[in-house]
Amino acid sequence: MLTFNPEIYGSKARRSALADYLELLVLRRSEPIRKGAIADLVEQNEDQVLYSDHFIPVHGSRTVPTAGEVADSVFALLAYRSDTLGDAYPFNSSFDRIESVTLVPHHSQYLLFLGITVAHAYGLVAGNDVASVFEYAVERAVATKVGLGTAFWRHHLAGRSFWEAVASAAQHSELEAVAPGVNVAVSAWAKDEGLDVLGHLWWNDDRQGRWVFIGQATVGKSDTWEKKATDVRAPQWRKLLGLEFYPQRFLAVPHHIEADHWADLLYHESVLLDRLRLSQALEEVTPEEAAYVDLVLTADVEPLFPY
Repeated sequence: MLTFNPEIYGSKARRSALADYLELLVLRRSEPIRKGAIADLVEQNEDQVLYSDHFIPVHGSRTVPTAGEVADSVFALLAYRSDTLGDAYPFNSSFDRIESVTLVPHHSQYLLFLGITVAHAYGLVAGNDVASVFEYAVERAVATKVGLGTAFWRHHLAGRSFWEAVASAAQHSELEAVAPGVNVAVSAWAKDEGLDVLGHLWWNDDRQGRWVFIGQATVGKSDTWEKKATDVRAPQWRKLLGLEFYPQRFLAVPHHIEADHWADLLYHESVLLDRLRLSQALEEVTPEEAAYVDLVLTADVEPLFPY
């Protein structure tokens, strides 16, 4: 049985963890969950300090929110999901309540990324390795937005050396790897040099000046995202791919990144792809990924309060 833990996604995603848990709960009940019940729960557990802001304005100070303010912020997250995704969001959410809706196929994309998030956080198994499933979904989502020139790094690394994988991924993305003998410093034990997904917006010619995207995809906790955002190094991959310009970095996570953390992560100069962006870009859910949708729909979830 899944039991709510505000730290399950790390210290910078506690509101998102509670919002996700409410989504899991309403999938199993006919009545909505109201904001007042969440305020009462926070008050009873004396959890207010856990939801204090990690990031504050210049000259501001860190304060402990009231239980009502915690509930407000969680339902604001849910409302933002609803406003952003529209009818692709598999719940009805407003400023003071959330409830389930009749599920239809185009809800599966959101439920997939929710399932990946929950599976990793709780150590659940649902078919193929959760990290590989997520990286492959990110590759396909990027392909939809960027074009055909994308590469799922693990696929190209399988059974190959690092240099062979660079050449294979580059060719798949309509790029050319650095020529043999050109000096590019990489670790003697290099496997990916931080890369999970390579993307190229190809203009169907061989002229210089390309739009290239290098991405790190992680299912890890929120406290690791700052490091992950810088794991893939643009200057190194510029040389490895023989580019004239620095490629654009991106960080992909299956979570909903909270607004203040989003603003802080942008300082690392990486484009951010979270559950809301990815679920809109992914065109379909594969049979292997459907196991993570089923996990969300069938997991045993402990109630937060009596029905």
